[in-house]
This record gives sequence, C-alpha cells and structure tokens, in this order.
Amino acid sequence: MFTSFRLHLAQKLLNWSKQFDRLSTANDRGDKTVLIFLHGYSLAHTIRPLVIARILKDRGYHVVLAGRGPHVDRVRREGFELHDVETMPQSRMDECVERGDYAYYDHAWIDRCVSSERVLMQVIKPNLVIHDMKPTAEISARLEGIDDARIAQAYNQPGYAEPIAVGDHFGSSGDLFDEYLGERAEEVKPQRNFYLMADIPEFHPSGKSKGGYYYVGPLHDRPAPPENVDLLDEGWDTSLPLIYVTCGSSGRPPDYLDELVTAVRDKPYRVLVTTAGRWTTAIQAENVRVVDYLPGEWILAKAEVMVGIVGIGAIYQALRCGVPIIGAPEHLDQEYHLNRVEALGVGIKLQRRVFDAEHILAAIEMVLNDYDRFRTACAPFVQALAPWDGGGVVADLLDAHFRIKDQVYRVDDDFLVEESEFVAYLVATTPLERECVEELLADSLTSGMPYRRVADRIYYDQIDSWNWLYDHEPRFFEADYRALEEKRQYFSKIEDRVLVARNDWQGYRVTYRLQIHPNGIEAGQRVRVHIPIPVEKEGHQRYVEMLAYSPEKMEGHFAQSMGFIYGYGFEAGEGPWDFSYTCELSVCEQRREEGEDVGPLAPTERTRCLEFEENILQQPEVVRFRALMQDVADDEAKARMIYDAIANKKRFKKTKDRIQNNLYSTVATLSDSGGHCITLTRAFISLCRTEGIPAREINGALIGYPDGEGRFRAEGRSESLIGHTWAEIYLRESGWMPVEFHGIVIGEQAMTKNNVRDPRLVQLIKEQGPVYSDYYFGHLDNQRLIYAAGAKNLPLYEVEDVAEPLHSAKRWQMPEGLRFDCTLEVECI
Repeated sequence: MFTSFRLHLAQKLLNWSKQFDRLSTANDRGDKTVLIFLHGYSLAHTIRPLVIARILKDRGYHVVLAGRGPHVDRVRREGFELHDVETMPQSRMDECVERGDYAYYDHAWIDRCVSSERVLMQVIKPNLVIHDMKPTAEISARLEGIDDARIAQAYNQPGYAEPIAVGDHFGSSGDLFDEYLGERAEEVKPQRNFYLMADIPEFHPSGKSKGGYYYVGPLHDRPAPPENVDLLDEGWDTSLPLIYVTCGSSGRPPDYLDELVTAVRDKPYRVLVTTAGRWTTAIQAENVRVVDYLPGEWILAKAEVMVGIVGIGAIYQALRCGVPIIGAPEHLDQEYHLNRVEALGVGIKLQRRVFDAEHILAAIEMVLNDYDRFRTACAPFVQALAPWDGGGVVADLLDAHFRIKDQVYRVDDDFLVEESEFVAYLVATTPLERECVEELLADSLTSGMPYRRVADRIYYDQIDSWNWLYDHEPRFFEADYRALEEKRQYFSKIEDRVLVARNDWQGYRVTYRLQIHPNGIEAGQRVRVHIPIPVEKEGHQRYVEMLAYSPEKMEGHFAQSMGFIYGYGFEAGEGPWDFSYTCELSVCEQRREEGEDVGPLAPTERTRCLEFEENILQQPEVVRFRALMQDVADDEAKARMIYDAIANKKRFKKTKDRIQNNLYSTVATLSDSGGHCITLTRAFISLCRTEGIPAREINGALIGYPDGEGRFRAEGRSESLIGHTWAEIYLRESGWMPVEFHGIVIGEQAMTKNNVRDPRLVQLIKEQGPVYSDYYFGHLDNQRLIYAAGAKNLPLYEVEDVAEPLHSAKRWQMPEGLRFDCTLEVECI
C-alpha cells in the first residue's frame, strides 16, 4: 500500500525533482515565509492549518498564522506568531445554512475580508499563502501576486467522479467572487495556486483533473495516547460496547442529546459524548459520560460506533480505527462525505430532520447487529490511511514548489499534456515531420527539457517544453526559421539593406477549416459555432468575397460587418464536426507615408486611443522606463525608443499569463526577458499612451508555413489561429503608422548559444535582424490577414446548458477540455 501511495503521489506530484537538479532546500527554508489563514470559529479548520504549521516550522520555514475565533487560542498556546484578521463569523454561516442559503458572502463582506488580508500580506510579505475555509484569501493572493494553496476536499476537483446534485435554490457566492475579482482585473498579478486535498483517493476518488489538485491525506491532530484513560477505562463496565457521540465544534445546537442521553440509560452499551462546550445538561445515567474534549482517536481506539453531525475529519478518524459511522449532515460538505460513507458501506447516513433518539438508536442497533459486515467494509481504510502522516506530504509539496518556482522552464499542472498529444501538437504547429519530432523529444529527455514521468507515461508542459525546444534544440529552431525564411523570400527581398515587397497588393484565396471533437457532449445537446471571417480595412485589406460555406446553411449566419459567421446552431451528434469557408481578398503592404500634416484625430477616437489604467504610472518598472525619455520631446522619437527597447532587447517566448490586459502586459514585458505578440504589443501601446501618443491594437492571422508553390498552411490544435496582434500609432506627420514586433523571431536576439548550429544561418540572422527591425517600425508586410478586433476573444463554439435560465450568461458556455483543430490554407492568386 505504501508503495502504491508513493507511486500515486510522488510520480504525479513530487517527481518535479527529476526534471531539475535536486538542490538542497534545507538551507533556503529559513528565507521562506509561509502565511497560513485559518477559520478560528471551527475546530476542524483551525486544526488542519495548525498541523501544517507545525511540520513547516520543524522543516525550518518561517511560519505566520492569521485568523479569528475562539479556537485561535490553540495556535497562541503553541507559540506561533499569530495575527488577527477579518473573518466571516460562524454564526452568519450557520444562519445561512439554516435557511438553505450558501451565499455567506456579499460584496461588503468580500471587501472587508480582502482588505484586511491584503494589509497583512503587505506587512508580512509571504512567499506563499495557505488558507482553510477562507475563500477571500485566494482573491487577496491574486491581487498581491503571491502564490497560494487552498486546503480543500477532493470533491472540489474538476471531473470528480461522485458529484452531488445541488438544486438552483441553493445560493452561492461564486459569482460574487468572480465579479469582485473582475472589477479589479487590472490589479491581478502573476502567481500560481493549487489545492491541498485533505482526502485519500480510496474515499474520494480522483477525477479527470487538469492538475493543481493534490491528495495530502487527513490533517489530524494526533497526540500520542496514554496507556490508560481513566474516563474510558475506569468506573464502568468495559465489557459493554462503547458508542462515541461527537457534537462537533460548530453548527446547530445539539438539542438531540437531551432525548438521546435519557433513551440510552437502559441500553447494553456505554456512551461517551464530547460536546466542545456546546451542551451542559446534567446527566443521571451510569453508562453515559460527557466531556468537553478528548482526542477522538483515543476514544475510537476503544469504540464500536461513532455517532454525530460529523465532518470529514471525524470520519477519517473513525476509518483510521476501523470504526463504523452514523452521521447526519448540516452543511453541504457533510452531505458529500456522508453520501460516500453510505456508498462505501462503512456507515449509515441519517437526515438531520430525523437525527433524534429514535432514529439514532435504530441505526446503532442496525450496525451492532450486522457488525462484521460494517467492520469488514472499514478494514481497507485502516490500511489505506496508515501511510498518510498528517502534514508531511504538504511539506514535501512545498519543498518541491519552492525548489522549482524560479526555474526558467518548469512543469505546471495546468499545462500538462501527454506525450502523444504533445507530439501531435508539434506536428500540427511546426514544419517538422512526426518522425523528427519523436526523435528530438526522445533526445531532449536527457538534455534538460522539462517533463514529468508518471509510471510508464511521459507528460510535457505545453508552454515551457515548447520554449525549451525553441531555445535549446537546433533541429527545432532551425527548421522553423528556414521555413519562415522561405515564406519571407516569396513575398519580399532585401535591397541595399532595405526590405522591399515584391507586390504592393497581394491577392489570396483563403480556406478556413474548423473541426471539433465532441468528447463528453451528449447527443441532442444544442451547440453553436462562431467563426471569424476576414474584414475589409481601408488601404489595407479589400475585396473580401465569400465563395463557399460548409455546411451551406452557415451562409445565413454570415455577419459581414461584424466579421463573423455568428451563432450557427445544431444538435450534437457523432463527431468530429466539420465547418469551413472559402473566400478571396487582397492585402496591401503598409508603408510609412511622409507628407504634409494630416491633422488631429477626432476627439472621441483620440480619447479612446490614449486611455490607460491610472495606476500604471505608479508601477516601478514604468517609472524607471519613462525616466529614460524625459528629455525627448518628439512623439516619433519617443515611440521609436519604446519600440527599440522591446523589439531589440526582448525574445519571443510563449507565456502562461492568466490575463493579458495592458497593465499586466506592460509590467510583465519590462520585468521579463520576453513575451509574445500580444503582451509586447500591449506593453508598447500602454507606454505610448502614457507619453501622449495615440495607439491602438490590430488583430489578424499570420500566413503559415510554405505548402507548395504559392501556397501556405497554418494549423492550430485547440488553439485559435486568429490571434496575431500588432499596433498602430498616430503621428501628425503621417497619420496611423503600423508597428509590428514580428522581428523578434527574425533578429539576433532569437538566437541562444544552443539553438543554432549552422554558421551560415547564424550569419544570415545577424545580417537580417536590423533590416527587419527597421522595417517593422512604420511598415507592415502583406503576409497577414485582418480580422475584427474581437475575433481572438470570441469562443469558437458553445454548448447549451438547459438547466440555466433562458437569458443567463451561463446558458451558453465553451466547455473546457474539448479538443478542436483548425487550419488556414492560403493560396496566392
């Protein structure tokens, strides 16, 4: 069992060390501060953070705790640094649950908690935040740019195998959290978050997780039991079965105890009740004992049955001792757990409304009369729970997290793909053949490329494994560069160190294909697709003429002014589903036009093209950058300085940005070594706007790799092809002028010491780099198609959820994990 456990966890989680040098973290732990938020109104949600805090402290981390409520005294008694922080009172939560409302938080409460948490984070400056029953801490961590880990249960993971149906009448704070964060999107900073699932897979089985959800086992306080506990072993008939009744530390008053204690007075068993100070009625029964607190496992080591309004902590305590459970739920999470108790045959679930003496005694009799069956069902869990060491797995995980956090290339769970999928992705999106891809991947496994091995399977990081190949593997980089150079030579040439287009206007026949693989979508569900179409842009793209649609009925959904085939609907059937269109158009090279003053922009357009987030001016990276231009008065000179700082000093790389708004892109670009077309362009636009230079974003699609004479092909695998981005700035001397950052994949900065082997290619890159860099400030080739501004944000497909209200924004959504392939075939005409 222990070997199986280590295979499940270490191979899926801690195998990170196999991709990176296993540098000792012991000497670095003292430099790492971990801030742990607890919910001090609940004993369980105080103990779990405390268990983690103890072992992290023993490992050498600087641990700080924060919370509020009656149970925080436990933390204080152990000598931890403890801070008060705004916390949702248990009384408010209990009142909500009483009326079937799980929307504990409103906007005001979210703001109160987030404000308090952010102030503390700014003071403590932690390297990681851990939180339990404190959902606002995740928002605070994202706003402060601090990695966070949430203590949670396994049923929270995507694709959980045993979900519970929750009716629409139950409220939820989820939408409010999203809304609150959305209102502050420009403040969101890059960080990582993951889930510490205080479960074992034998009880709550794993779903089809996208990563970031880790089993860490129950987080129990397990004081060593004494040889003899007087309360359990002295003064009564120990030959009688012991029934352990636990009230829990929160929830509705345990009013069922009055009747229950009286009813068991004449029963042939002993009863020990732990009340957490919530029930104080005098008792007159020799076989019943009541105590505020006694460690649960001390009691369960001698008990036959556990009874109570039990949470997952008590359930795992009972199962660790092989003791059947009789429980009733008050909270939704208890509903999940007790459903599993009953499904696994390790106990009986009662409804809270009938959790009274009559039904409790009947359930006790049922368990005792069929005790062998219940004990047999519990036995495997004694073995399954034995290896979990109450926080050690969490500490191992944090060691691994900090060990790889600052690595340039790393494996992140959200971007994991199996080897076969990564091979297919590279074959589709690069000029390499499958055999070459498989060969270079096999070679790269021993050369430092990030990957993860789970049993006999290999997983890659779709972003950083690609970046590693681009930076380290000559076969990869050179094949890409040569294919794109062949395309560039077809459309342009260099004369006297100036790039010249072979044709001002270039005609194209364009065929776009979309194929959706409907795994997981039930037959008969309504689906609709939105397919982007090239748009006309004066002086740049014209004569867009649609020639064919497939299916033909899509023509009725063509909205030319919007640039989409919009909302073409159908009922799901067997897949894959195929859609395509063919059109013809002409694209013109854009040149810097010198001439007379073209005059000012219209006031509304000028205002729109000068907008920027006010707090961008306070970002240290922006302050330092703008200081370099304080003596430059000319708009064009300023724009060129900004362009040169990005185009000549940054490298191309794929990124894992959760958001790509202008503020985030600006800070990320100035503080990092590179980026891609979206982040670099938005950084350029923001910096221009802060200098009073109107700038706007243009979207389109790059023509792909050569695919025969005068033919080019681009493929996307679960990635849209309509996402390329560049800028235009407005100068009085020339009007709107294009600025493109495509030169970063052509010039010398694209090379590393490892990714180019051919000296002739090295020389070509060094010669061409400055030519293209100069060209793309003020010029734009005709090797890209223009699409509407919203094309890259529109979902390609949506599936209807009939359970949502007719006009709800959630009724139509793009499901995660659905694979789609798209191709853009371009023929010169």
